[in-house]
Amino acid sequence: MVALTRVMDQEPFPIGCALLVHHIKTAHRAYIELNALLPGGVAIWTSEHDADRPYAIRQPKFTANELEEYEVIIVTQEFFKGIRGDRARYFKRNGVAFPRVVTFIDEKVNEIEPYDVVLSQVVNSLPIVTPSGCENLGCESCSNLMRMCRCWRNVGRA
Repeated sequence: MVALTRVMDQEPFPIGCALLVHHIKTAHRAYIELNALLPGGVAIWTSEHDADRPYAIRQPKFTANELEEYEVIIVTQEFFKGIRGDRARYFKRNGVAFPRVVTFIDEKVNEIEPYDVVLSQVVNSLPIVTPSGCENLGCESCSNLMRMCRCWRNVGRA
């Protein structure tokens, strides 16, 4: 999560990450660890970190609306599945909304519907999403993705 954020930070199409946890205590510990590595670059939202609730007991406090301002977030699975879960699925950079591409699920994976992608699916879809002459649509990011796919392929053969 940290490496991905650092590598993609200066790219025109960044990759946002979310960590979904089951327990508030786990979320708080993860926030402390990630914020030490990405100071000021991580947000957390649980009922105990909710700035809109006067009885929220943990620091720091964030509102659910603030999640979109951070590329890396930590939220509970209940929040992610709930009515405001869309606030955990996107983030904004320079006023443009981007989907969080990577979601890590810490516990109880069976409660979240994952979408597994096989490397060959990524490779096969790139020609479709990157038509020739799309300089303004993120070809640099797609070429970086292709380079990453080649590395994964080579790792798998080792």
